[in-house]
Amino acid sequence: MSRLAGQLSPTIPQSRVPALPPPPLAPALSSSTSTLPSSPSPLSGRSTSGASSPVAPPRRPFDGEALRPVIKRTLNRMLNSTSWARDAERARAWSREIGEEIKKKMIELEPSGYKFFVNCSIAERGSGGSSNLATFWDERQDVAISETFINDTLFCSVLAVAVRYG
Repeated sequence: MSRLAGQLSPTIPQSRVPALPPPPLAPALSSSTSTLPSSPSPLSGRSTSGASSPVAPPRRPFDGEALRPVIKRTLNRMLNSTSWARDAERARAWSREIGEEIKKKMIELEPSGYKFFVNCSIAERGSGGSSNLATFWDERQDVAISETFINDTLFCSVLAVAVRYG
């Protein structure tokens, strides 16, 4: 006897508990009578008709270290003889031009399979600031490269990101 909700109830021996019937099976499809198109299975990489699909070659990761010197050269060339002038439009134009040039180089390095973005921040030196990048991605494929340029009157921080898609 066991106590259930304050009442005595008989204990049912395990051998007397009826077994549940197995779940119904889906009808089997034979490849000769199937009207479904042959498509790759996401789990096996094989088509539903039983023929194997070609295996894609492994994707190479984006070469972030090839991009680093490009970013440094771009920053030095565009900002080396520049001084902060408290002109927001000019700073926006520099930032836009630097970002576009770096993005074009990223596309040259790896023209397909990645999404790119470049963040370029320019501010007066000594004005302070803070930045952070938090990611959830595939560290074997996706890359973030950051570089900083500083002269007597301004600083520029660039973050270039390549994220594999597909």
